[in-house]
Amino acid sequence: MHAWQLVWVVTDFLYRQGHWDEWRATQRTGLAAAERLGDVRAQAIAHRGIAMACSNLGRHVEAQPHIRLALDLYDRLGDRVGQAHTHVNLCALLYRQGQYAEALQHGTRALRLYVAADDLIGQAMALNTTGNVLVETGEYEQALRYCRRAAALYEQLDDPNDQALTWDTIGHAYHRAGRHSDAVAYYRRAAAVFEELDSRSFLAQTLVNLGDVHATAGAREQARSAWRRALDLLAGSGRPQADAVREKLAALP
Repeated sequence: MHAWQLVWVVTDFLYRQGHWDEWRATQRTGLAAAERLGDVRAQAIAHRGIAMACSNLGRHVEAQPHIRLALDLYDRLGDRVGQAHTHVNLCALLYRQGQYAEALQHGTRALRLYVAADDLIGQAMALNTTGNVLVETGEYEQALRYCRRAAALYEQLDDPNDQALTWDTIGHAYHRAGRHSDAVAYYRRAAAVFEELDSRSFLAQTLVNLGDVHATAGAREQARSAWRRALDLLAGSGRPQADAVREKLAALP
């Protein structure tokens, strides 16, 4: 009866290390166990986990039915916090698909639910996720306001990993706004925390972002250095991001 719970014990490790395929496989094991038990809540958790893993693997079409099923199951249970978690995941999934207007709707819905539940962790997560989307819609100041609120909450909650994730988003906002030195500062700040915590997946992505801003600013050797470090972390992972980094390196003069 504890099979699906054991799956979630390893979830944080697989998430931080970027073992998306293993994460997806373990969540499927958890779903099978939850279905045998007839445990609706456990099924919702597993469907959400599968969707998150698929989203990180770039398998957005595969993720969609799982995230929608999770939302339906949480609705059946009347679990508002579970619904909020799922709306945040939908926001992130739609963001990756470039569907920013719909992503913002889900991010805003999640934030309202978290505020109603007085869930500070959830509020921080919704603020940062929505901030990412706002960057893509060109609303940089609003994105920065959201992310600064998220970073303050994570500091209050003593959560350095997710605070660093928010710094990465702030760096992204500054990069897109043309404030390159500010972007570099926040990316380096985030990378230092990820390295200290051995959050390899997040460190790799922040290094990719750091390389991007260096390349935009014309600092090609600094871009090359950041991307090579990112590729070292991604190599052998089978993740689509590794190929994208190879392309960036090949395109440098």
